[in-house]
Amino acid sequence: MIRPNIPEKIIGKILERIGIKFKFLQDINYKTIENKQSSKEIDIVWKDSVGNKKIIEYKAYRHYDNRVFKPDDMVNHYNKPTKC
Repeated sequence: MIRPNIPEKIIGKILERIGIKFKFLQDINYKTIENKQSSKEIDIVWKDSVGNKKIIEYKAYRHYDNRVFKPDDMVNHYNKPTKC
């Protein structure tokens, strides 16, 4: 898979037009629900005017949306079983 993909590039162009400086495919560190440190590659990242990170994950709900999946559910992500 080539990244950023076409939809991600389109989102990037929209952000550029409204003056948001962003980066594609950045590793972000975060704490899980269990309060453990983890990291994930995020599709699009930028900081707002007060320095808070903002992210866009294109089609991410399919793999990780807690409204649909429980934390222990397994999904196929790029043909590999992945825990939600």
